[in-house]
Parts: sequence; C-alpha cells; structure tokens
Amino acid sequence: MAESKESIGKQVARGTLWSGIDKFGGMALQFVSNLVLARILMPSDYGAIGMLMIFIAVSQVIVDGGFGSALIQKKSPTQTDYSTIFLWSVGLGTLLYLLLFLCAPLIARFYAMPELSAVLRVVAVSIVLMAMSSIQINRLQKRLSFKAIAAGNISAQVVGAVVGIWMALKGAGVWSLVGSWLSSAASRVLI
Repeated sequence: MAESKESIGKQVARGTLWSGIDKFGGMALQFVSNLVLARILMPSDYGAIGMLMIFIAVSQVIVDGGFGSALIQKKSPTQTDYSTIFLWSVGLGTLLYLLLFLCAPLIARFYAMPELSAVLRVVAVSIVLMAMSSIQINRLQKRLSFKAIAAGNISAQVVGAVVGIWMALKGAGVWSLVGSWLSSAASRVLI
C-alpha cells in the first residue's frame, strides 16, 4: 500500500512539474514571440485579431462543453466514449465554423472593417483544429502524460511563433498573426 502511495505521489510531482513547464514555458514563448511581432506589426493588426478572438474563444468553449472533462472524470471510458465525444466536438466545431464563415461579412460590417471578413473566415478554421486535438489531449491527461502534453504544446507554440515572425518579416501584417495561430493549432493536431 505504501508503495502505491509513493508511486502516486511521484506521478503527482512529475505531473505538476510538467504542467508548470507547459504553462510557464508556453507563456515565455508567447511573450517573446509577441515582443518580436509587436516590433514588426502595426497596432491595428493586433486590434483586428483582438476583435475576432472573442468569437473564436466563445466557439471553443461551446465546442468543449465539458465533455472532455467528463471523459477524464469517468472511471473507465471506452473507445466508443472517446469516439463519440471526438465526433461530437469536430461536428460542432465544423458547424460553428460554418456559422462564423457565413456571419463574417456581418461582423466585418459591424466593426466597419471589411478586411475582417476574410481574416475571420480563415482564423475560424482553428475551431475545428482545436476540436480535433482536444480529445487526444484529454486522453493524455487521463493517463497523467503531462510530459507529452507539455512537449506537444511547446512544440506547437514554437512552430506558431516561427511562422508568425517569418510572415511578419515578409510583410504579411495581420495575416502573420493568423498564420501563427493556425500553424500552432495544426501542429498541435499533428503532434
């Protein structure tokens, strides 16, 4: 009995360490990336993305809907449980993407910035990408594989930072932020 408690204690300590590396490493990468991008891009580029991120953030909360957490808390989820929640998440993410795609001109008109329509239509793809990776991340969390999660998240953020900075140096403006966001989300799915 004492051995299993020690084993659990070690797992908790390792999980805490890797979760900290994931959070603080990710924040440090994001900070450095944003510092570099802020020197290259115009404030209006950040403003345009900032106005749209509320739609992306709300959509992601709706897609998750707590189902991922439910799978983590369920004692013995089956492959059918994982598949069902995965398909639900991707289907709902796709539906929300289509809704944002159709509403993009209205949103752009509301903000009186016609260029936001195309930007929203592209950046909203991340909703589907995030839905595709969320259940896999939940599986890793259930197995306490925080090292794998941290490695995947940090690697995806490095890819996003490199793509965003490269695009900004090439003069892509707001599209460099979109490229950074999408390449990070796509990398997370692949990793």
